[in-house]
Amino acid sequence: MTKSGLHVVVVGHGSTKRPHAANSTHDLSRFLFHSNHFNAVHCGFMKQEMKVRALLQCLPDGIDLEVLPHFAAAGAFVNDHLQSCLEVERKRFRSARIHRPLGLHPGISRQIAMKAKQHHADDVIIVAHGSSVSAGPALTAQNLCRDLCDQGISTHVLFLSNKPQLNDWRDLKLGRNVLVCPILAGRGTHLCEDVPNAFSLDDIPRAGLPYIVAGHCITFDYPLMDARLLADLALEDLSPAQQPGDAARLLS
Repeated sequence: MTKSGLHVVVVGHGSTKRPHAANSTHDLSRFLFHSNHFNAVHCGFMKQEMKVRALLQCLPDGIDLEVLPHFAAAGAFVNDHLQSCLEVERKRFRSARIHRPLGLHPGISRQIAMKAKQHHADDVIIVAHGSSVSAGPALTAQNLCRDLCDQGISTHVLFLSNKPQLNDWRDLKLGRNVLVCPILAGRGTHLCEDVPNAFSLDDIPRAGLPYIVAGHCITFDYPLMDARLLADLALEDLSPAQQPGDAARLLS
């Protein structure tokens, strides 16, 4: 397999309080590196070391750079902060572009649909962060919900920061078997505390295991923390066949 000359920067949220929240982003970077498709794969964060701004400053001049956001949606971090960081350094690179966040890849919907069938789910609950400053994250979750409904899968979307909120999940009219899919990219406070608390669990529920809660058999899946899946999706977006003129489409 021939390597391209591309340098890839995988960008995650990170956390100063929970550094292990970055593990899934590091795992994704390792999978991409070992795919042997790229000259180099780097990992940077918005909230912890190494910060993406400092990472971009360390990259060599004249490279072809692909920036891959490990985010659920194009919110303020992707549309504002990441764009700003790249603009400062862009002139040093031969080419540079930011791809759509991995949460926007159609493969996320395919994965959830496959898991819903595998677990005989009567209903799917999408758990999204939402945002008070950007409509993008909520719209992305709603579009994902609509896409699954169009496939005949009864799907609901609940938010951690917006309404309807995750804590109100018992108000939904759900069947016996429920698949819950938090669209979160790391093991931060929301996943470590908010999700377990909402379902009266002591710890982060393990993917694929059934939990009996309020008369429902609930199974959890975390598509944005599945490094192998995300690497496959990323390779589709990072294909050398994509042209720089496609950048606007990739971010849509």
